[in-house]
Formats: sequence, structure tokens, C-alpha cells
Amino acid sequence: MEAEAKRKAREEKLAYEAARAQEAVDKTSVTEHDIAQLQTVLRTAVVDRSPLTFEALRQEFTAPAFTPKGRNRPAPAPRWEEYEPEPPRGLLGALGFGRRGYEAEAELARPALRPGTPGAHPRGEEAGGQAGGGPGSA
Repeated sequence: MEAEAKRKAREEKLAYEAARAQEAVDKTSVTEHDIAQLQTVLRTAVVDRSPLTFEALRQEFTAPAFTPKGRNRPAPAPRWEEYEPEPPRGLLGALGFGRRGYEAEAELARPALRPGTPGAHPRGEEAGGQAGGGPGSA
């Protein structure tokens, strides 16, 4: 049992040392790249004998082309079940209490089914994310 613990400790130490060696190689590579860029700047400044400015050092960003993978299908049409408010439940719901509030909430939810209605979210969803059960959830 003790020999196995020593072997495991030795393996962990070797793995740690290998990771540290790889980290050193990575940092060295980055530093060498930075040195090469600084040498290029220095060489350009000395050969061209032009003043070194931030504008001369500025690099333009070119954004890659957007490729919509799987986004070329239209969104599914909304279903009333996703927007319908909770109906009154229990004994009071069975007796008709809460019906007026339910009808008012339903009237507010109906416009959300029309396309292009801003700020409309299915039941259980907020503007920041989906809670599940709505469109687009798996």
C-alpha cells in the first residue's frame, strides 16, 4: 500500500514538473514573439529615420466573415400554450373565482403572439435568458 502511494506521489511530481516545463516553453515562445516585434519596430525606426508614433504602430482589425451555422431556418411560430397565463386552480378556481384576473392576463398575453411585438416573452422566460419549455429549448 505504501509503495503504491510513493509511486503515485512520484507520478504526480513528474506530471507537475512536465506541466511547469511546458508552461516555461509557452512563455518563452510568447516572449520571443514580442522581442521579434520590438526588433522590427526598432529596425524600422532606425532605417526610415522617421519619428515613432502611435498612429504608425496602430494595427487595423479585420473581422472574420460571419457564417450563420444552422441559423438560416426561420424561428418556429409561437404557440398559445407558451404565453397563456396560469388558469385559476383549486376549489376557488373551480367555483369561478379568479376568472376575471385570468381573462385580463390572457388579454395582455395575446399580443405577444403577433410577430414583431417587442418585449414579449413566453411564460417562464425573461429577457436575459430562457427558463425552459419555451421556443428554442431542447
